[in-house]
Amino acid sequence: NGKVGRDVTDPDAFNASSDSGAQRRSSNELSEGKAIKPPLLVYLALRKVPWSPAYIGFLCFVVAAITYIVDMGTAAMAVALVALFTSSRRMRWPLPVWLFLIFWIWAALATALSDFSGDAEALIELGKVFLVFLVAVNVLWDRFALRLFLLIYLACFALFPARGTLFNYFIYDNADFGRPSWIKLFGNANDMAGLTILALALAAGFLHKETPRAVRFAALLLCLVFPFIVLLTQSRGAFIGMCVFLLLTVTTIGRNRIRFMLIISVLAAAVIAAAPPAVWERISGLQDATSSDSIAEMDGSAVERWEIAQTAFRIIEDHPFVGVGRGRAQTVHGIYNPKIGPKSIHNTYLEVFVETGALGLILFLWHLILQLVRARRARGKAVAICDSADWRRLQLLEFGLWGYLVAGIWGSYGFLSMLYIYLAILFAQTEALDTIAQEASAVPNRSNQIEAKA
Repeated sequence: NGKVGRDVTDPDAFNASSDSGAQRRSSNELSEGKAIKPPLLVYLALRKVPWSPAYIGFLCFVVAAITYIVDMGTAAMAVALVALFTSSRRMRWPLPVWLFLIFWIWAALATALSDFSGDAEALIELGKVFLVFLVAVNVLWDRFALRLFLLIYLACFALFPARGTLFNYFIYDNADFGRPSWIKLFGNANDMAGLTILALALAAGFLHKETPRAVRFAALLLCLVFPFIVLLTQSRGAFIGMCVFLLLTVTTIGRNRIRFMLIISVLAAAVIAAAPPAVWERISGLQDATSSDSIAEMDGSAVERWEIAQTAFRIIEDHPFVGVGRGRAQTVHGIYNPKIGPKSIHNTYLEVFVETGALGLILFLWHLILQLVRARRARGKAVAICDSADWRRLQLLEFGLWGYLVAGIWGSYGFLSMLYIYLAILFAQTEALDTIAQEASAVPNRSNQIEAKA
């Protein structure tokens, strides 16, 4: 049950094809070390996906949570949970799941012990996100299931939040102070920009040579659209995070570096040329904020962010251990700073610290760092297959998370549900690479045994 399917470049992955001659040619290309570009249907490998009620329910939940085309997210997740708990396959509780559960329990205690009154809606929502993370970790264990899920996720994100953001800006003229977004979870420009960084990393993972041309072309188009959306939102923190992701990606390219740099340059030129002037006027504020000798010389947004951060530090000083309770940071900020009133902390780490105290921040960072360390260690063990699509995708997932975490210095991204779905993807891809590396290392040993017997 815990094994992950073989790579589509393996000859066994072509059994679904009726053309035996194509299978023989693929096998010959494998023996010669050539890259194989499988047909789209073979690449999807729908027959190899371990379909289950829990997996189908999770897919329906994610589609509903991203697109909002039908209000079935709660029902779909309920089906997935019931199917997961009643399945004959043993439920998995890896360390990231336990850390998230402990974090939620501590957040509940912090909320109950808080000196400030308020409802428990934000805490309940965090509990729901934990259940989503639990299901995701348990249904994305198979490599083919993960790949299909990523394609569906990207298609939904592109056709709804991304398209909606572009339409709101260029067609409906619906943008808050010139900063477009979509609706609900994607209704805040800063949140939309941060989540787009994660989507950009997922799209870049399909630019590998083993991917069919149609998928690669669509992924390349998304890699052009998503950075443009980040620029349109005028989120300076997300802009810095995206630059971190791109810098890490460019500096780790091995072969074909010149070709890749050329593609990046063309894409960057196209995005820069299409971006409205207001984008660059706002982003230029980064230079003013870093070069100003006094707070008075910063723009209004930077001054307000500075005051909010100072207020957050005062709250932390008064409530360092327990915090003020999940979802109460804005209200408490209004109490501490009536001049500004209730405001988002605009810093992921300060917000977690304010609401859940020092222990909550430690658990939150532990979860993130654990995922990154596991992924880095898995890539180190699988260095022999560093040219594979799975190895490269895992690396890009790491870089996307780093970019998101850097952007989180200027945005409140710690409790967004899509972050934890992304962490579940990172966990699943890490396990997939571990399994593929073990299978690859076992092949020579089996060959040696056969030769010895002969």
